[in-house]
Amino acid sequence: MKKHTKIILSLAIIYSMGLACSQPESECITPTELGIKPINPNGDSELALLMRAMFAEAQTIRQDIETGKPVQTRLCYEQLLTATPTQAHQVKSTAYQTYARTYLQTIEHLNAADPAHQLALYQRLVGNCMACHQSMCPGPIAKIKKLL
Repeated sequence: MKKHTKIILSLAIIYSMGLACSQPESECITPTELGIKPINPNGDSELALLMRAMFAEAQTIRQDIETGKPVQTRLCYEQLLTATPTQAHQVKSTAYQTYARTYLQTIEHLNAADPAHQLALYQRLVGNCMACHQSMCPGPIAKIKKLL
């Protein structure tokens, strides 16, 4: 066998082993699957729909915490980093990316937290929303405050 072929074959085997050993991603749902529909006559961006779905899920999270149910998020929050925004320049900024990654970390912590820590993490989650919107897009702040 040629050296080039051996390298390609070796890489293919390593890649296949990596796929076989990796954990399957937990299934998550999109805003559309959650029932979020565009409300603007000209349509809504993916990011706008995602954020409306995030608001709806935050309300559910708050209810679960208040009633003592375990918190389990269902949305594909990672889309915060890739969803098409209304204004492209905003999500490309370092500030937006930092806010988004902080939010994603808080969601991870909330999903793994014991009930005694969930309320504080939920409040941090809402605080993350507020901080980002104060910096990037202040329009929804009044709505976000309703989550507290």
